Amino acid sequence: MAFLDIILAFPTAIYTALFGLALLYWAMVIIGLLDLDMFDFDLDFEVDVDLDVDVDVDVDVDADVDAPASSPGFLVTVLSALGIGKVPFMIIYTAVIFIAWVIAYMGASMLLPFLGNPGWAQALVLAGAFLCALPLSTIFTRPLKDVFEVTVKDSGEKLVGQSVIIQTSTVDSKFGTAIMDDGAAGLRINVRCDVENNGLKKGSEALIIGFDDDKNHYHVEPMHNLLPSSDDEDDDIAEQEAQAQIAEEVAQTVESGG
Repeated sequence: MAFLDIILAFPTAIYTALFGLALLYWAMVIIGLLDLDMFDFDLDFEVDVDLDVDVDVDVDVDADVDAPASSPGFLVTVLSALGIGKVPFMIIYTAVIFIAWVIAYMGASMLLPFLGNPGWAQALVLAGAFLCALPLSTIFTRPLKDVFEVTVKDSGEKLVGQSVIIQTSTVDSKFGTAIMDDGAAGLRINVRCDVENNGLKKGSEALIIGFDDDKNHYHVEPMHNLLPSSDDEDDDIAEQEAQAQIAEEVAQTVESGG
């Protein structure tokens, strides 16, 4: 069978369509129409039970008992290994679907013709490809957990007061990314702005004014709203000094608040 015939026929066609959606998503991320973490969510696998007992019979006895957490199930273990909650979901999705697509293609091209292409064999290839892709995907996603954890740890509120360049077509309270000059390739961060009609677009300059630790994104303000307006193009030095002063004031406010 030809390559196109296999990838467009059941069961491989299912993964072809899903992989096509992944490619479309990454194309829209590259041009700035979608956010890298728009599908992210957190999973909490810890179960901690504290039992406090206070007995008063001439003496006070305080006891703290930590009940051991129940063992996580197979699905929870796999999701944790994949890095759900620590690695952007779409990176995990792309890895799983791509590997499943390759396995399904191999099964459809070699196994199905040998078995006579019955329906039960097609279903077996479809399910087997996904089940095999889950553990295999951890080879690629597990190392990324440390990469994204280090990025968050090394940034956080330390970036408050820094200027960034917007990378998305718009920025609002739910969407936006920006690049900060870190002396290397640039640090890509998720940004939000609560100001309506803020005028932020790709290429605009903004100032980081806060960091949301729970949602791992930064709050920004348009730089043109913070700097005094000037009709003289020769006032670049004055504007840079004003920008530096604003950044310093924001940083001092954060330090005094902490």
